[in-house]
Amino acid sequence: MKTKHIQDRIKIKGAGWIFSAMDFVELADRNSIDQTLFRLCKQGTIRKLTTGLYDTPIVNTRFGAIPPDPDKVAHVIAKKYDYSLQVNPAQAAHALGLSQQVPTQAVYLTDGLSKVVNVGNQTLKFVHVSHRKMLGAGTKAGLIIQALYYFGKDHLDEGFLVPRIRALLNDKDKGDLISLVPKTPLWMQPILKKILQDA
Repeated sequence: MKTKHIQDRIKIKGAGWIFSAMDFVELADRNSIDQTLFRLCKQGTIRKLTTGLYDTPIVNTRFGAIPPDPDKVAHVIAKKYDYSLQVNPAQAAHALGLSQQVPTQAVYLTDGLSKVVNVGNQTLKFVHVSHRKMLGAGTKAGLIIQALYYFGKDHLDEGFLVPRIRALLNDKDKGDLISLVPKTPLWMQPILKKILQDA
């Protein structure tokens, strides 16, 4: 019966769900969970991504099972180890449409331990950083701060950045950014204040 509950949850979540044994702790003891996941892997129902991490693969009729979304994998890993994630500067600038450069590697800033995790042919890199570099993690305000790190204090083109970033802000983003400005580096604060002025 415990096995059926685990299988039912996997089925309900559907293809693309990334999970670990932690997602079933209230359904069965750890040994039963591990045995069930091992058996489902052998059957091909689920796929082992890396130690302790699995998914229900999305299968393309032409190309077969497609690789998992690295961002989703990273967030499941962060949840497993109970630490926060922050987008790295290059990814932030690209995500906001401020840079056309596509990051070649999935790199995440974290308040946890630095580590490299291989998931199939993908490599996820977690880099421990100071509390200051984690400002606004998970918010658009945090993305904006990281994007400014990407350009650096000597390459802040205000004519380009101020109107582009200002156009991305909603009321919540403005409030988040206002609260974070005093905690940002001194060189970043003038441009953030200009972005918020009349935003």
